[in-house]
Amino acid sequence: EQTDLFFVRVLENAFLPLFTMSMFIQELPEFHDLDLMVGDRCNPASDPLNCTESTSAPPLAGKETTHRDLSGLFNTTEGRIIQRKFDTIASSIKENSGLGKALVNIQLAPKGVVSMLYPMVNCEDFVGNPRVEEGYCMNN
Repeated sequence: EQTDLFFVRVLENAFLPLFTMSMFIQELPEFHDLDLMVGDRCNPASDPLNCTESTSAPPLAGKETTHRDLSGLFNTTEGRIIQRKFDTIASSIKENSGLGKALVNIQLAPKGVVSMLYPMVNCEDFVGNPRVEEGYCMNN
C-alpha cells in the first residue's frame, strides 16, 4: 500500500510540469506548425497519389511501419532554433519540477510522433548504477 501511495504522489506531481510544457508549446509561435510539419502518416501501398505529393515526414528506411524520418525537419536553421527552445524549456522544467529522478525525460510528440525529447542522453539520473559507471546511460 505504501508503494501505491508513493506512485500516486509522484504521478500527481508529474502532472504540473507536463501541463506547463504543454502550455509553452501551445503559446510559443515556434511550435505552432510542428503538427503540420510532421503531417499525417502516409502509406504508399494504399494511397500512392497522396504519398507522392505529401509534405509529411517520410517513413524511416527499414522501420517503415513504426518510425518516421524527422531529420529534414530539424536539420534546418528553423529546426535547430525550435530544438534549442524546446531543450531550454524542458531542461528548466525537469530541473525545477521537484520530481528528481522520477522525471527521466520530457518528450514532444505532435501527431503521436516523438519528435523532441530532453535530455537526449541521460546519465545524471542514474549515477551510482553500476551500468552507468561502465559507460551505459539512458540514450534516447
